[in-house]
Amino acid sequence: MVELSHSRITAIQQQKRNPRRYSVYIDGNFVLGVDEGVVAKLGLRKGMELSAEELEQLATEEQRAKAQAAVLRLLERRSRSKADLERRLKKKGYEDQIIGQTLDQLSQLGLVDDNAHAQALLDSLLKRDLGHYGLVHRLCKDGISRQLAEQVVTERLGENGEAQRGAQAIEKLRPKFKDLPAAQRRRKFYEYLYRRGFSGEVIADLLSADTDD
Repeated sequence: MVELSHSRITAIQQQKRNPRRYSVYIDGNFVLGVDEGVVAKLGLRKGMELSAEELEQLATEEQRAKAQAAVLRLLERRSRSKADLERRLKKKGYEDQIIGQTLDQLSQLGLVDDNAHAQALLDSLLKRDLGHYGLVHRLCKDGISRQLAEQVVTERLGENGEAQRGAQAIEKLRPKFKDLPAAQRRRKFYEYLYRRGFSGEVIADLLSADTDD
C-alpha cells in the first residue's frame, strides 16, 4: 500500500474488466481494488476522509470479501467440509483470522454445514462396498470430524446395516470365487471386506455363515 500523509478518497472507479470491483484512489494514488460489497458496507465515497485504522479496516474487509468469494466458488462445484475449506484458504495465503471470520459467517448463513456435507458424501459412499470403518475413514479424510463421522454412519447403517452390506458384497463376489476351495474362498472374502473397512465382528459372522461348499 502507498505510504500516505493524507487519507482523502479522490476517486472510486468501476473496473472495466470486472464491473463488480472498484479501484480506490487516495490523494490521486491508487491504493487497492475492492469488491462492490465492501464499497457499500463501508459507505466509501469520493471526498471521504479515512484514518489509519479505517484504511486498515478497508484492507481487511477486502480480504474477507475475497476469501468469501473463493469459498463460494468452491461450493458451486460441490459441498465441502469446513476443514477442507480452511485448508484451501490457507493454501491461498489468507490469514487465520480472516479464514475463521469468513467460515464462521458462512456457517451462520448455512452455506458451510459439516453435517449436511457428511450426509451428502455418505449418500455417495453407500453406493460402494464399504463397511462402518471404511465409511468413517473416508468421511474423516474429507475433513469431517471423527465424532460426526461416527454419528452419521451409525445412524444411517442402523443395527444390522453393516452386516447386510457385507452379505451383499459377498454375494457379488461369490461367482468370481465359486471354483475355489472353501477355505481359500473365505480368505478372499475376508481380505475384500477387511480392505473396505468392515468390522472384524461382522466379517467373522459372515464367514461363519458361509456354508456354500
